[in-house]
Amino acid sequence: MSTEIYRAAEKEGIISEINVKSVTFESVIDIENIDFMSLDVEGIEMEILETINFNKFKFGLITIETNYREHELRSFMKLKGYKVLLNLGVDLMFIPEHIDIGMYWWREPNSSY
Repeated sequence: MSTEIYRAAEKEGIISEINVKSVTFESVIDIENIDFMSLDVEGIEMEILETINFNKFKFGLITIETNYREHELRSFMKLKGYKVLLNLGVDLMFIPEHIDIGMYWWREPNSSY
């Protein structure tokens, strides 16, 4: 939602604030090698990513909605050991830096990353 639309809706009383209990990634995921994760949380992707223990959890492929934060996402994921596989416009697809893209497509499911 654009800032202008949000402000107009807020002014009209259409938008209200609701407190929602949140949980950590680690508290709901009980496996460490994850083949695929898609992250699309309407603008707070970086905030979510910053809570993930990338030393514990390993991902084969991650798709992240950029929400105009592409440079920040690329930099963060590079620090965590991931590189861009594809730019899908509004999403970026990342794979582990050490994986050769040609070999990536032939990896056995659930193998270690």
